[in-house]
Amino acid sequence: MYVSSITLSNLSYDEVLGRISGSVSLQINDEAASSAHAVNAQFLCRVPEASSLPHQEQLIALAREALRQARRLPDYAALCENDAFRHENITVTGG
Repeated sequence: MYVSSITLSNLSYDEVLGRISGSVSLQINDEAASSAHAVNAQFLCRVPEASSLPHQEQLIALAREALRQARRLPDYAALCENDAFRHENITVTGG
């Protein structure tokens, strides 16, 4: 299994606490199954102390937090970071 795309939405920044939060959708494909088999997994993520990071790194940090959460699920424990986690491949929609 691998992450083929990442979409961030409903981003918000808490200036007092210096953290960014948002909804992260990972499209997960199964290499063993047909290419038509994909799962969209959505996670609510928050990254503390994000104020010290450049904007692009904040987006990557949110995607990594979603990956961390996904790996806690037995079916997705083997997921790894790949090219989908490069900032230019992450789509931001909404706020």
